This record gives sequence, structure tokens and C-alpha cells, in this order.
Amino acid sequence: MSNSNRMSKPSRATLRRLAIAGVLVCGLGGLRYIAERNQRGACEARVAELGVRAPLWQNPTGVDICAGESRPQAVALLDVLEQHPELPKVKVRVEPKLVGRSAQVELDSGDILAPPADAALRDPAVWLHELAHVQSMGKRPSEPIAQRLLRAIEEGAADYYAASLTGSQTLGVIEGRAQRDLSQSVDPQLSQWSALALGAADPHRFGWALASQLWKRHGPSPGLAADLLRGLAALEPREARGAHVIWELSRAVPPRSRAALETCLLAWLPEELRPQAHMANTN
Repeated sequence: MSNSNRMSKPSRATLRRLAIAGVLVCGLGGLRYIAERNQRGACEARVAELGVRAPLWQNPTGVDICAGESRPQAVALLDVLEQHPELPKVKVRVEPKLVGRSAQVELDSGDILAPPADAALRDPAVWLHELAHVQSMGKRPSEPIAQRLLRAIEEGAADYYAASLTGSQTLGVIEGRAQRDLSQSVDPQLSQWSALALGAADPHRFGWALASQLWKRHGPSPGLAADLLRGLAALEPREARGAHVIWELSRAVPPRSRAALETCLLAWLPEELRPQAHMANTN
């Protein structure tokens, strides 16, 4: 047998292997295309079913809510809106400048600003937390300490609302780990409260402490959580200063939940910062 014949057989085998590999690659690509098309179609059908309640989704890249890069987060939001028809219509603006940061609500518009492909937004509780902020928007006092205290209360109210509606004490679950767990005891020290008053502390930790207090006393209570949001939205702060803003908030809360929420708010504050009880009856 000549050398040329001996060389031709491996070449044909190699070509066959390459052909088979090409067929497999094309087949897998076709399967991925079909899966993507089906998933996108299912998402679009859910958006259509929501009708006027469907979220508005704005992405500077022009990518829509059901596109591949947005869909895992969008599906979690659709789950929330389908399960809770009482929730308000929401506008989501994807903000690349927020990469590495958390979603937040723009105070002027009430839009939810979302980092692109944020893994935390695959947790429905995170969307419920942000929707709680949308529902609790209202007037706020001009005095800085009262403002910062209310900001911490808003964070706690949003955590407790999300936990109450999901029935789970964990929020912001990423790869099995929660950003906050309301079953944990969170007890900021007095020095940390001082830092909050000066605007040098993250209000989320203080809100976590309040939500943990509410969870410990009342467990999941959608009605109580919603009434706290209603109180924050209806708040008429007048010239409230410091912790005395709690009395204004208590007045704004629906009467059915007023005593329970006031008890938790006062227990949340360290003794040194609690406003005097007689202030509750002032005009």
C-alpha cells in the first residue's frame, strides 16, 4: 500500500468527525433558538394577559421586557403582579449606572430604577420591597433627623411588606443566600443611631431591625404591613422634629393598626431616643 493511500483514510475519518460535530453544533443552536423563542413567547403572553396592569419597561439599549437579558428579572415581577392584583402599575427603568448597586425608587417619579441583569431582582421579594416604596411615597418633614428616621422606617416597612406577602422572612436571595433575614435579631447600638441622625449610616440596617421586630411580634401580616405603607403615604409631618415624627406617623396609620404599629415603633427605638408619651396628644 502506498503512503498516499495510508494518509487518505485518516483524512476521511477526520472529515466525518468534523461533519458530525457541525451537525451537533447546528442542532444545539437550533434547540437554543427554539427554547428562546418559546420562553419569549410565554413571557409576551403573560404581559398581554396583564393588559393595562402590565409594567412599563424602559431600557436605554432598546431591549424590551421579554428579551433574554431582561427576562429572568421580568418574570419575577410578572409573578408578583399576577399574584397581587391590588398592586399599582409600575414603570421600570433599567439603569446601567447602578451596576453593583441595588434597585431603588426615584422619589420624583415613583419609577423603579433597576441595575441591568441584577440577580437580586430574580427574587419576587425584592420587587415587592420596591413596590412598597412606591406605595409609601408621601410628604416628609424638613428637619433632617426626622427625615432620616422616616427613611429607616420606610426601609423596614418595605422589608416587612415583602416578607408578609411572600410568607418568607428572607429577602434578596442570591444563590441560596439572603441579603436580609427577618428571623435574625438586629439591634443597632446607640452609636449607630447617632450616625443615622448625622446621615452617616445606611438606613437599611435600621429598617431591618424594625422589620424583624414586626415579624417577631406579628409574623406575616399583609394587612398590618399595608397599613404602615398607608400611614407613610398619608403622613402630614407638619414641623415634626426627630423621633417625635413617630406620633405624626401614628396619626396617619389606619386606626385598626395604630396601637400595634406604635408599640413596635417605640420598641424599635432605643430608650434614650423614644419621644415622651405625652407628645402623642399634642396638636
